[in-house]
Formats: sequence, structure tokens, C-alpha cells
Amino acid sequence: MGTADKAAAIYASGFPLFTIYMRELVSIQLLKEPYAETGEVGLICLIRQDVASAYPKAFTLIDGVMGDE
Repeated sequence: MGTADKAAAIYASGFPLFTIYMRELVSIQLLKEPYAETGEVGLICLIRQDVASAYPKAFTLIDGVMGDE
């Protein structure tokens, strides 16, 4: 465990209690201009979602997790 600004947080639980709700349809935008010279295609995808727990006390937050650098 660390205290750095780049520390991560981990949520632990039985994830069948966790639900993801789609707020809108997936939006995909095609970007041609920056990639026209090389024949590549770029995409921007946007998804708006909400999350909820059927039983919030079932989730535990482990904060300040540091990875190997």
C-alpha cells in the first residue's frame, strides 16, 4: 500500500450484485482526416453508463494500491 498520487483503488465483492445500466446508445464517430495519408481509419466511441449495487455493503474498497514500476 502507498500514498502516491498515482495509487489505484480496488473494489472487491461478489460482482453478480453489481449492475451496469446503459444511459444512451453507443456513439461511434469516424475520423478520416488525421489518417488519410497512411490509409488508416480512426474511431471515437462514446458510451454513457450508470452503475448500481443491489447491496452496497457487500463491496469493499481497497485504496492506495501501488503497482510495480
